[in-house]
Amino acid sequence: MASISSIAQFLREVQAEAKRVQWPDARQTMVTTSVVLVFVLVTALFLFGVDSTISLLMKWVLK
Repeated sequence: MASISSIAQFLREVQAEAKRVQWPDARQTMVTTSVVLVFVLVTALFLFGVDSTISLLMKWVLK
């Protein structure tokens, strides 16, 4: 089991590493979020189209 001092050392290292992280600004975050949302929407529409097509084909074959 980890000792109290090793846990404290780990937390100090985590804090030091978090200070070195280069966080994105608000504009970069909005642009990245927008790109992800557009990609998700396009993928969802594509999968909806494929699913609908397969469904129609299955209904036609099983008719």
